[in-house]
Amino acid sequence: RSCRPAARVEGTMSSTLLEQARQALEYSEAYEKAIGEQLSSKPKTTKQQVWQQHHIANLMTCIKKQSGTALEVVKDGDGSFKEELETMKGANAFGSFYESLKQTREYYMRFPNIKPQQALSLEADMECTTVFSGEEVFGKYLDLHALHERSCNMKQFGPTEYLDYLAAFSDFSKVPSGAKMGAAYAEYLKDLLDYLESFFQRAQPLVDFASISSERSTAFQEAWEKGTVPGWSAGSAGTEAASTSNTAAKRPVDMSSMHSAQDLEALGLQRLKEGLEALGMKCGGSLSDRAERLFSVKGVAQKDIPKNLLAKAAKKRKRDAAETGGDNGRAVAEREFGVGFMVEQLLDVGFMVE
Repeated sequence: RSCRPAARVEGTMSSTLLEQARQALEYSEAYEKAIGEQLSSKPKTTKQQVWQQHHIANLMTCIKKQSGTALEVVKDGDGSFKEELETMKGANAFGSFYESLKQTREYYMRFPNIKPQQALSLEADMECTTVFSGEEVFGKYLDLHALHERSCNMKQFGPTEYLDYLAAFSDFSKVPSGAKMGAAYAEYLKDLLDYLESFFQRAQPLVDFASISSERSTAFQEAWEKGTVPGWSAGSAGTEAASTSNTAAKRPVDMSSMHSAQDLEALGLQRLKEGLEALGMKCGGSLSDRAERLFSVKGVAQKDIPKNLLAKAAKKRKRDAAETGGDNGRAVAEREFGVGFMVEQLLDVGFMVE
């Protein structure tokens, strides 16, 4: 049985709104009692501890759903609950009662073989469907074998023994800055972070993971603005800054007053070359070629310049930025920071590596 509130099931007689709210609150009390019983027991093994937490988490989810059902009835958005209560009081109270009783009898006379609504099943509601690998031992150890194999085939890390990898998998300070902008590296970081988040939520189901994620985002934002993210300088990607230093040194051309490519030709070959290089564009060709190429991107954001107009190095930077999330390597830095942050959270709850 799933954790579903009492509802009007097709094929059965609809219960009153008051009865739905009463049943939802009754179920909530039963779930609360079951949580108390779970907390009174003392699990001895890691498996029992984790399963107990999942049982409690599942029961809390059921309480939330049942409470939501009762709350919706009490809110009475369409006024039907108030109308129902009005029929239960006053001079017509007994008349309404006997009319309802008559309808109930007639219904069950028409459907004598109808099955009663399934009773509450705490065992089914508490059932834990979380899966751990054999190496994880029900949340006691991390299982990073697959990620270790990937890292051994990446130029950023190279071949290592598994134990050496476990000792330093969250330390990216030794990764060359020039190798951090590749798509393969960004994908590896994403998968590593996803695994750590999944492991934490499976091993610690009672912890509010949303608050941890919010805390991580805030901590990264502060570190990024202060320039204290390990391996990244002053709130910007050191790699990207280094790779674009030559471009940044070039002066872009102000084309706000230029109305045609012919207007740009007056600047001369060298100035047009500098302006094209400032945008990471191809800078060869005749005077008219350079002027037409530069004028064609007037009003176009640098990140939106067509690839066929970009120089080879600029194309690679643009492709890598798109694949890694762009924003001057911020997405890569945030993933690296997230991995370190999640490892700290796991250490706080006593996880181990094997």
